[in-house]
Amino acid sequence: MNGNDWIGLFPNAFTDSEIGQIPNGWHLKYGEELFTLQKGLSYKGKHLTVDHNDVPMLNLGSFGGDGIYRKEKIKFYNGEFKDKHKIYPNDLLISNTGFEKSKISIGSAFLVPEIINDCEHYIFTHHTTRVIPKDFGSAFNLYLYYLLIQPKFTSRAMSFANGTTAYGLPSECLLTFPILLPPMELLEKFESIVQPIHDRIALADRESEVLAELRDILLPQLVSGELRIPDAEKYIQEAGV
Repeated sequence: MNGNDWIGLFPNAFTDSEIGQIPNGWHLKYGEELFTLQKGLSYKGKHLTVDHNDVPMLNLGSFGGDGIYRKEKIKFYNGEFKDKHKIYPNDLLISNTGFEKSKISIGSAFLVPEIINDCEHYIFTHHTTRVIPKDFGSAFNLYLYYLLIQPKFTSRAMSFANGTTAYGLPSECLLTFPILLPPMELLEKFESIVQPIHDRIALADRESEVLAELRDILLPQLVSGELRIPDAEKYIQEAGV
């Protein structure tokens, strides 16, 4: 795509709105017009496991802030849950809880990563909320993710948070959040550029995990002399790295 391809996507004039002037062709919407919210599973600790064959469960510890997902904090669950507690890769998840020393975690968001085992989905806890777009598909989901990790929203979430030692995020924070919605064509162009970057990051992350596993397998054998360099190189090639 060259520079001229973008010229027609951005207006050269503005129009008045409730929040001031906005680009022509863009629309001021509020969260409740664009998405619904689904709170996660209220679970019992006795069903938490360390068995990676159980259902992976996204939780408050999964949020690293600034859109970061902390995969090392994943939990596993073998109890009952409903379909509404299932969540899938590229869905948008936001934290609705924080504690006195980590209130900043409230309103943190990330896009759900690929499944880490043979399960078809994750589940998510009641400390988190799934944001479900009503329309516009994956392009809007990606656009909304970047809106929610901006300082403007994180500051808003902090101002809405209520509680004493444990803080909760009222749904009104999201449902009354003003959003400038660009034309669909611009949303799709945005997705066409940004999604491949996300895909490459995910691929690099998987490659890093494979390399770490190979290191842990091969290094002790190389040090002990059980394995020779040519054999290790063959092993790595077969692993597809």
